[in-house]
Amino acid sequence: MGIYSADHIYFLGDLFHGDHNKEWSQVVDTIKAFPNTHFHLILGNHDILHSTFYKASGLKVYEEYLDVTPFRLTHKPPQQLNNCKNFIFCGHIHPGVSIRGKGRQHVRLPCFFIKNNYMILQAFGTFTGLKTLKISGSDQAYVVVGDKVILVKRQS
Repeated sequence: MGIYSADHIYFLGDLFHGDHNKEWSQVVDTIKAFPNTHFHLILGNHDILHSTFYKASGLKVYEEYLDVTPFRLTHKPPQQLNNCKNFIFCGHIHPGVSIRGKGRQHVRLPCFFIKNNYMILQAFGTFTGLKTLKISGSDQAYVVVGDKVILVKRQS
């Protein structure tokens, strides 16, 4: 595995749950450790720190969305697409799928969920829980297992 560098890193909200504490200092230290990378935050419902903290950290903050053509980056999945021509990446609901075996096996896994012209990214942690989504129509769900990304088929 090699070292990668990024010009830009985008957080789709809920970067930090809670008031200012030592974990926020770790976020700031991480940002400062990469002076050649631009960090962007589209605010989520749990990003409750005062705006001065975000500004001092070096994060560029956006209230609702950011268009990075051909994509729109936002926190919440679109309720109405408002004729957005860009493919939308969002978070907020922490999608998961339930997979059942032929016996009574059952597992719930976080997933990347594609519906229409948007993708809901999986949560990156266990703190947030999962909202189980049903795969229907042309929806697609992808789970990450080990070092593989697997398409989950709709169950009849």
